[in-house]
Amino acid sequence: MRFSYALVIVNHPISAEKIQRALGKAGYQAQVITTGSRAQIQLAFTTPDLIVLDLNLPDIPGEIILRQIKAQSRLRQSQLVLLSEDAQPRIKSHDLVNLTLTKPVNAQQLGELAAHLLPI
Repeated sequence: MRFSYALVIVNHPISAEKIQRALGKAGYQAQVITTGSRAQIQLAFTTPDLIVLDLNLPDIPGEIILRQIKAQSRLRQSQLVLLSEDAQPRIKSHDLVNLTLTKPVNAQQLGELAAHLLPI
């Protein structure tokens, strides 16, 4: 069985662990990163099938990471799920975003939704 690669960029380690397990059950090999600076490094060298991006990161706003993702043509094929505390985040990148979920996120539901985003 081939696992798809998911990059989980969230600010809370416990939530990240739950999301990582749920995505594993959905068919993803998930890597967790908890800061924007680490995300920038990882995104420079990888092309995830799925990116789960928390807009509330401790060092760099998630909106900046989102703009950087959008600027890299090789990442345009990645499925993107945003996590936000705001039900309607103030970003204008809906052409790139597959889902926006309001926190707190139910990791199991995220896994089920992500399973539908798996590449064929």
